[in-house]
Amino acid sequence: MILSKPRPFINLFIDELDQQLQSDAPEHRLNNTHKYWLIYCIMGIFIV
Repeated sequence: MILSKPRPFINLFIDELDQQLQSDAPEHRLNNTHKYWLIYCIMGIFIV
């Protein structure tokens, strides 16, 4: 079964990761490509 949209806890994890990166160094953040790639990888772990 392939999920078309990520589970809510994955989005929360990615958002918290991005906030932590920005709090450490404001110029470091996840762009949309990074976020989508991380979501894709995390969802792949749970599907397999």
